[in-house]
Amino acid sequence: MFNFGNSSLRNYNRSFGDASDMAEVLFIEPEVKDPIDPEKVKIKKGAIEFKHVDFTHDGAGEALFHDLNLKIKPVRK
Repeated sequence: MFNFGNSSLRNYNRSFGDASDMAEVLFIEPEVKDPIDPEKVKIKKGAIEFKHVDFTHDGAGEALFHDLNLKIKPVRK
């Protein structure tokens, strides 16, 4: 019972520490701000397409995506 209580208390304290770190992120002032009076979107048509994309990051053992093909069609209104 002592081990269970000790482990639970440790996890509880760790959770509060993690939550505190995450709360600090909420108070960081963004460097890029939305314009006060933004222009209206002028794009009339288009699509997004990726062909044969590999993606990885430093420290990764293997690629997150390998030979990814993705096409996002435009929304028709």
